[in-house]
Amino acid sequence: MKPAKEFENYEGILKEYYDNVFPLLYQNYSEKPIARYTSMPSFSNEYSFSIETMEDRKYVVSNKLSTNYWYSKNNKNVKLISNKTKLTENLYRENH
Repeated sequence: MKPAKEFENYEGILKEYYDNVFPLLYQNYSEKPIARYTSMPSFSNEYSFSIETMEDRKYVVSNKLSTNYWYSKNNKNVKLISNKTKLTENLYRENH
């Protein structure tokens, strides 16, 4: 695997895409997650998840877009679908 190009180095339509899709995908995430993953598949909806500490508990917070942002004719109609699941301490410790 190769590291991705720095997103701030993109120009034009790619810059516009990244500048809009990341804030949408990262809604309700903290600035300092335990871990974070983002997927931007070519032909399906973008999604992400973040392992977060909230009120001294660990959660998986997942965000998925209602449709593929890149192919959406009107990006204002793209909705965020969010879910939060509490991690058990055993699960967190086994994988940490």
